[in-house]
Amino acid sequence: MPTGPYRELAVHPAGESIAILCDDLTVELWCSRGEAYRYPGGSTERDGWTDGTSRGQGIADDGRCAGWLQFTADGSYLLFGEARPDGPVRLNLLDVRTLTRIGTVPLETWGEGVEVACAPAPSTAVAFAACSGDDTVILAVAEVVEGRLRVYGADSRSSSPAADIPGERVTGIAFSPAGELVVLDSDAYVSAVRWRDPVPSRRDLAGGYELLRADVEPRRPFVAGLRALGTDDEELSLGGPMFVRGRTLAAVVERERWIGGDLDWRSVALVFLDIPTGEWLGFLELPGAERDEPILLRDGIVCQSIGERTRVARWLPADRPGGVYLPGDRP
Repeated sequence: MPTGPYRELAVHPAGESIAILCDDLTVELWCSRGEAYRYPGGSTERDGWTDGTSRGQGIADDGRCAGWLQFTADGSYLLFGEARPDGPVRLNLLDVRTLTRIGTVPLETWGEGVEVACAPAPSTAVAFAACSGDDTVILAVAEVVEGRLRVYGADSRSSSPAADIPGERVTGIAFSPAGELVVLDSDAYVSAVRWRDPVPSRRDLAGGYELLRADVEPRRPFVAGLRALGTDDEELSLGGPMFVRGRTLAAVVERERWIGGDLDWRSVALVFLDIPTGEWLGFLELPGAERDEPILLRDGIVCQSIGERTRVARWLPADRPGGVYLPGDRP
């Protein structure tokens, strides 16, 4: 068990270990072979604080630490992002067997929370984005090259992949099979970014308005059914997160409504796109979308708590070109 309160965990792709991020930003590694390791956190780790690393920019107003963990898709490395109110803002590369720190890259700023996505193995690329209010504070890609950590777009000396994104805030990220960074923004546009270019270039994939129009065939039966779930003043939009299976991109559709004077967004469906062409492939209403309980999605795993019960499901591609069931199919 973790030695203290924890805020998140990451599971090794091969199931060999679980990495746990504690409240004081201590990292613990629990291995299936029965061993456990700790990467020092809290006030015990002072090294690196005088190396030009930024100090706590973009931290939440209450002064709490911020951090995240992510194994690379090939399971070779563990990335640990940390931001402390009185200390460093940086990205650490850790050994997956011992938690030994292999390398560190200082970051100029941070935001509230983080979105993370891995490129498919054998790539070691991991994209991460953090926002503050309505603005994207950082959108970058980390990659391990010849055993050393390299970060693209994380400082003022390099062009950010977010520079040409239409919307102000990044709401979802993923990787295409070709290695492009796929970004969903707050204006509901889906873009593919060539992040390795000296100046990242972007191509449009789709826009939420066109994808969710109910008067276009063959989308009409899907979207019309979704609109029937609630009142006339609700709206549907793409809201992230996203995940990829082969060349198929799945994005979450959210329903917006007013509850007690406040805006509320609930995940109600998935929309599917062909990444190379941006072609609309299909629509899937999430089971239980008509209920008030929120639905959580991550990498194709659907979780919904209904009272004291929790329902967990997994989306699997159809056995057909494009990997999506269309109207008339019987999965």
